[in-house]
Amino acid sequence: MSRYKAASIHLAISIFVFSLFLALVFLIWYAYPFNHAQGVGKIVYIMAGVDVILGPLLTLFLFKSGKKGMMFDLIVVAGIQIGALGYGSYVIYSERPVYAVLGHNIAEVVVYSEIGQQQIPENIPKIGLFDRPQFVFQERSQQPELDEFTYILQSQKGDPGRLAADVKSYRKYSKNIGVILENTKKIADSGDDDTKAQINDQSLHYAILRGKLKEVLILISAKDGSVIGYLLNSKLLAF
Repeated sequence: MSRYKAASIHLAISIFVFSLFLALVFLIWYAYPFNHAQGVGKIVYIMAGVDVILGPLLTLFLFKSGKKGMMFDLIVVAGIQIGALGYGSYVIYSERPVYAVLGHNIAEVVVYSEIGQQQIPENIPKIGLFDRPQFVFQERSQQPELDEFTYILQSQKGDPGRLAADVKSYRKYSKNIGVILENTKKIADSGDDDTKAQINDQSLHYAILRGKLKEVLILISAKDGSVIGYLLNSKLLAF
């Protein structure tokens, strides 16, 4: 076998494995719009450079049919790729969104590493390896002394003790539709003509999904409170 054929086979295998990984990341762990809100591209690009480009390139330079120690060289190359994929997967999974915690009209993205060993309430869905992030409602009565301004300040991203990560106050989203609709405004009352022009149904309510990187506008049905869509660009968003 020539080195070009060996490198081509290695490249095909690498692309296949990495494609499965990308599907897991962008269709499950960081399903839209969480990929936009959290941002995951930089580390994925680095991983692609090691697993898809560097591995087959090393095979191209190192492979020589019948060469003594060839198998050891290939095992080392494969080990580098597996190590990079394993470490990258760990980092990405640790920071993957698990819950969008809706308190007032802002849904804070809470990641896996923030939950830690906290006991999730029984009526809240547990997020497993192949589960997408879920919306939950955060009950304000757990912090009755907080006004809305204080609540928002204490829920800011980057605060390790932020209220959004307190799972004891999580409540099932579908059981709190009335409060959610009461706390959120209608698109018709938003005061932003550009946003109104993008949406046909002006009766929809809206909230803000706040991630580490960006904010996203959540569109909520006025009939049953379900999340029916998102807007990535709106003047109602801070960033």
